[in-house]
Amino acid sequence: MSDGRVPIEERHTAFVQALDSYIVDTGSPDVPFEVELKQPLPEKIRTFLLSLTHSTREGEFNVQPIEPEGDGKLDTNVESFVLLAGYNDQKDVFAIWDAYLQQEFSYSQTIQIKESTLDKALRDGVGRQKRRLKKTPRTEVALAARPDSLDDALIERYKRTQIRSIIDDHFPKKWKNSASKHYKIEETVVQFLEEYNSEKHSISERRKFAQEAVAEDENVKLETVQSKCNEDLKKDSGAGNTLTDVFDDRLKQIEETWKDLERSKSESTVVESPETDTVGPQHSNGTWDNVDNLIDSTSSPSQPDGLYFPQKENERPVTAQIDDAIRSGKHVIITGPPGSGKTALAEYICRHYVSDNYTIATATADWSTFDTIGGYRPKSDGQLEFKPGVFLQRLLDPSVPESKNEWLVLDELNRADIAKAFGSLFSALTKRNISLSFDIGGYQVMLYGNPASLESTPITSYNYYIPADWRLLATMNTVDKSSLYRMGYAFMRRFAFISVPVPDADQISSEIVERYIDCWDDVDIPDSEAEIWPEAGIDDDVSEPAEQVYKDLSILWEVLLNDDGYEADLTIGPGLIKDTLQHTLSELNASGELDYGNAFAAHILPQLEGVPIGTATDIINQLHGRIEANSSGMSQFSKEVPNRTAKQMLSNV
Repeated sequence: MSDGRVPIEERHTAFVQALDSYIVDTGSPDVPFEVELKQPLPEKIRTFLLSLTHSTREGEFNVQPIEPEGDGKLDTNVESFVLLAGYNDQKDVFAIWDAYLQQEFSYSQTIQIKESTLDKALRDGVGRQKRRLKKTPRTEVALAARPDSLDDALIERYKRTQIRSIIDDHFPKKWKNSASKHYKIEETVVQFLEEYNSEKHSISERRKFAQEAVAEDENVKLETVQSKCNEDLKKDSGAGNTLTDVFDDRLKQIEETWKDLERSKSESTVVESPETDTVGPQHSNGTWDNVDNLIDSTSSPSQPDGLYFPQKENERPVTAQIDDAIRSGKHVIITGPPGSGKTALAEYICRHYVSDNYTIATATADWSTFDTIGGYRPKSDGQLEFKPGVFLQRLLDPSVPESKNEWLVLDELNRADIAKAFGSLFSALTKRNISLSFDIGGYQVMLYGNPASLESTPITSYNYYIPADWRLLATMNTVDKSSLYRMGYAFMRRFAFISVPVPDADQISSEIVERYIDCWDDVDIPDSEAEIWPEAGIDDDVSEPAEQVYKDLSILWEVLLNDDGYEADLTIGPGLIKDTLQHTLSELNASGELDYGNAFAAHILPQLEGVPIGTATDIINQLHGRIEANSSGMSQFSKEVPNRTAKQMLSNV
């Protein structure tokens, strides 16, 4: 079908199919249409589902609301929950706006969403976009969803509407008179109730966490968010001595109302065990046994095959440093620049201690405790069940149930919002026993960080025990500043930070490049007799083509590491040199030319995010001049592709 308007019958079918397991009554394909659903979705939804088409603005999609009665108003004064949405059949994606904030609903109005938000939904399930509304001092959070995540988006839209209604009951009416103020207050409350809801923190601590998240999202100072939240409040007796105390008191009242609302929903929603054919939690006849000699009975790791880490005089090998940390009871964060071998090293350490009994997961900025600890998810029959997250899955198979001690490697930890994603795990990692806010068949889900303190340790589907020898290894890209969230002391003291050594500029030489290449089993440089090499000669100071390659790569690496006034961190690890070499050899085999330019553009330039384009151009010119210094030699560094790539990818500062 073209990118034009999708017939209402097809829009209705796409909506109903996406929510198939929740549907009670599909309604008829009209605008709007009414559907009846199972919990946790709203029981009745009045849906204005419109065609989502390309906007005249680049990078934007929109809907043009056309309501049959033609009165130009979106009537939200009905019993059903009102949904304003769009559907695009080519992308197969839904967009959902806040119907209760739309004051105008006419033929002439269009309602937009960015294409990047739709693409994020296609990649991650749900995408979110802050959006200033026309003709109203409001800001909404527009949502986009893949069909398989439409239920999650509807639940979020429904909760946001309910939370705003509760705020109305506890805040002065003026709180919605400013788009900036309205958004900051609403987002603070949403974060407070949904993300920072751990009872181990005080109201004021959780409020500050929430406001810090809003400030970071808006790229403003924390004080700006706090000022907007307090702006319309007045001191009153019993609420403390400051406006912040008054705000905290309002948050407490809002939370009490929210919990009452959530309880009223749960009374009609049965939470079952993960076993769909069994009522109540699962129990085993056995008890959990804390086998704590796993690490002590394992020898220290040696230098891994396929990896090389330079070592300065009197410096302990990096594998020994990690071993020291693990034996001292710490979890480990391995830090280093792109391509330094962090992930491969973490996996090697896991294999050394626990063979294949480990899992690797990649952190994202969207992670929350739902992904790490777990949460309720709807089953096909509409009921809810608790599903453990990536951490709990390492400790227990609840379907049997059977205890586990499966180590975890978290790749790119710095991409996650630490406070948002890790929650109760912090306390459990310091040998505390934690009650999680979930239950299975009436039994509280427990995370035991100190099982030795318990009189009994029955194996059930709701008891998760952390073995003394369980370890979490994470990697952190120290160059990825754009997604590096601030880490507090409370987080850092639970880990040992081990830096992966990479060569300094003054250490780079043909010899060290050769040392790296010798340990890479999947890299093979043809010998000097191979017909693959160009007819042009090698430089005077080398004796064979392989030595020419070592020299060329050492020049490339050295130019990047040499700080010639660059206002950027250009540190890269050997992994990117390996990628560059493999690409260049592949191109040599295909074209007969030893040209490093295309490989540099494909593998190294993308890692230089934030580098001014002028700096990148200087580097490209240096590499071209130095690698092609011997005009009659075989080595080349063509500039066309690197220059074009730099213009497309890097900052024009």
